[in-house]
Amino acid sequence: HVEALAGAEGVGVGRRHLGTEALHRAHAYVEAEARALVARAPPHLVAEVSTGDFSGVVNGVVLNRRLANAYTNVSVVVLRLAPRGNPDGRAVVLNAHTDSTLGTAGASDCAACVAALLEAARCVVDGGVASAPSSPLLFVFNGGEETFSQGAHGWLQHEWAQQGAALINLESTGPSAPVTLFQTRGRWPVEAFARAAERRSEALRPTGTAAGADLFMSGALPVDSDFSVLHSAWGAGEARLPGVNLASILDGYAYHTDRDTPRRLPRAALQLFVDSAHELGLEFSRALAAGAGVGESAAEVDAQKVVFADFLGLRMMVLGDPTLMMTLAYAPFLCAALTADAGL
Repeated sequence: HVEALAGAEGVGVGRRHLGTEALHRAHAYVEAEARALVARAPPHLVAEVSTGDFSGVVNGVVLNRRLANAYTNVSVVVLRLAPRGNPDGRAVVLNAHTDSTLGTAGASDCAACVAALLEAARCVVDGGVASAPSSPLLFVFNGGEETFSQGAHGWLQHEWAQQGAALINLESTGPSAPVTLFQTRGRWPVEAFARAAERRSEALRPTGTAAGADLFMSGALPVDSDFSVLHSAWGAGEARLPGVNLASILDGYAYHTDRDTPRRLPRAALQLFVDSAHELGLEFSRALAAGAGVGESAAEVDAQKVVFADFLGLRMMVLGDPTLMMTLAYAPFLCAALTADAGL
């Protein structure tokens, strides 16, 4: 998939900028792959593909500035895989963008994200009843993230968008692992992430801290992603989604440059992306089927304080009491100060 989308001319589509024929060819490829999965879906799954071109205005915040961002005919491809016994239930939205920024073929940002979702969907289709989701999975491939999330905003106009109840967004700031949890909304998605990581720690290698997430969400860094539209008040209003934002983060030297090529993308990093999307999608679907988030208003979700940190990439620890976590975080500094004061 990565070669097909980001490979050099004659091998793949290459640079997929919004408004270009190349991006249309990329969407045609994604749609064809999605329809191939639908064609061989087993009886216990309801499988459908939907496409659309959307126009609108994103009234949002870009680089800490208010911006009215208008767009016309931005394409979205959606693959829905739902359990036959619960086809219209609350759904997990798994989002990735098909476009690349100017001057790059975007192998990691974000052909790898698209490939991970296609492979995760294949695992659900080919994995038998054991890999069946408990709630619907909506695999969203939007064509306008690099233009400040126009595609994600367009997806919100899709008829299936109202079914969304949780979000897993895939991103990249570099082609190498680890895949890091760097933005969250709500408590239960972080707990679901921790459960999935504990169940498959050798595959997921959970990485991320609340401190890093706070830094990202503070606006101090001049970066953003589709997660902001899909979880924020200026994106989906009262229907905004709890969820997690994941990204591969190392080898940032290639990020948004012509060095972001398929050859630079380690197979291990791509496999980690696939495993993360697959395992988290199923874990989120189980949580939704069990009633996670039912009855919680958007304000209540926003007010939830959750502190998390990984331990050597082996386990994700989640604490609900910020005071306790801050105490643990500052304990080493306190011990060092006491030791220095004692002259030890």
